[in-house]
Amino acid sequence: MPHTNGTIDTSQLLKGVLDIAVLAVLAEKDSYGYDVLRRLRESGLEDVGDASVYGTLRRLYQAGALKSYVVPSDEGPHRKYYGLNDRGRRALDQSTETWGSLTRASINCSTGGAPHMPDSNQADDVARYAAAVRAALTPLPEAERESLLEDLESHLEEVASESRLPLRERLGEPQDYAEELKSAYGAASVQANPKPPRLIRQRTAALIQRVLGTRTYRDMRALLPELRAGWWVLRAYLAVLILAFIFRDGGNLRPIPNPFSSHGLVQIVATVIAIVISVRLGRRGMPAGRVWRGGAVAVNFAIAVLALPVLVSMGTGYSWSPSTDQYLSSVSAGYYPNFTNIYPYSKDGKPLRDNNTLSRFIKPAARAIGLPWVNWRSLRTSHATWLKLVGADVKDAQAQMRHSRASTTLDIYQQFVPESQQRVVEKLSSLSKHIN
Repeated sequence: MPHTNGTIDTSQLLKGVLDIAVLAVLAEKDSYGYDVLRRLRESGLEDVGDASVYGTLRRLYQAGALKSYVVPSDEGPHRKYYGLNDRGRRALDQSTETWGSLTRASINCSTGGAPHMPDSNQADDVARYAAAVRAALTPLPEAERESLLEDLESHLEEVASESRLPLRERLGEPQDYAEELKSAYGAASVQANPKPPRLIRQRTAALIQRVLGTRTYRDMRALLPELRAGWWVLRAYLAVLILAFIFRDGGNLRPIPNPFSSHGLVQIVATVIAIVISVRLGRRGMPAGRVWRGGAVAVNFAIAVLALPVLVSMGTGYSWSPSTDQYLSSVSAGYYPNFTNIYPYSKDGKPLRDNNTLSRFIKPAARAIGLPWVNWRSLRTSHATWLKLVGADVKDAQAQMRHSRASTTLDIYQQFVPESQQRVVEKLSSLSKHIN
């Protein structure tokens, strides 16, 4: 639109060409908003404004011509990058072709029109173009090809008569024209039902980009580096737990080993050493070589996967080892410490876990006889004390309690009771009478 001073309003021209310019800049490489503005100004569009570029990027993105993703930045806020997708590249090609046509038309108008093509040159151009199209369609069956190209020359002559430009410049390359002709006609080489666009892949990519752009994902990504130290400790614990599971002697594993048993003490010491080694390796960072880096990732993944069945076995509370001993019973379990597969079952055949047995049977029975509170520890303590009252040998009591050391039975579980003390005093009195 001309101004009163006779100059041209370049803002209107810039508004019309800004879409093509932004698409052309993003065709070179993906960029964020301010980088697109900087590259446009370096290319000669010095009057373009930031709001115009931002609005154009958003409009093209909403139209489906651009992809978008967020990239963290160490120098400031996260940056939103834009890039061309397949639809954007097609839009750039079409816009470039349209702009070229407008430019040629403007030049023709300013120079009074291009010279007419002589009739002989026009006929030669039609003949050459038609021959090239026929050559591109040679693979088609002859009958179908002749039906398709029956009036090709006539149509090309009509097209050539309406313009002074050569047919290649107006219609494109003959090979492209032939492919378009086959597609429009529905030739045999073109599938009757072309494959639909890969909507699933496109929608999946769009969903991933949407998730990557959320604040929750950015916060989680920023938090993950802070959790690395915790993983260093956890993987050491899991590695020792896996080894303890492999070399166990048939007993059940516990999340926290028993420090009063030999195996438990060894497991605790091994865990501490493994944590120190794991933390030192973690502080060194990932290896530089691709092979070493892949090996480190594989080892971490293997530890996490192998630890799952170990943790599941710890949650069951049982260690199954089949036995064919005909004397297997609840009584013989006290005399054969290696038996670990004696389990109580309900009437319907389902196994009773220790917590179910305690809550469904033992606690109600205890309340019925006046004991307000009872647990497995109190029952084991009572059992060890009763063994002492009946005069059982300490080794027999140790076997009954399934303790690895007799000191555990004596120091922790067997208690002093008045009846036992009274019997000791009576025995001493009787002994003193015999001496006298």
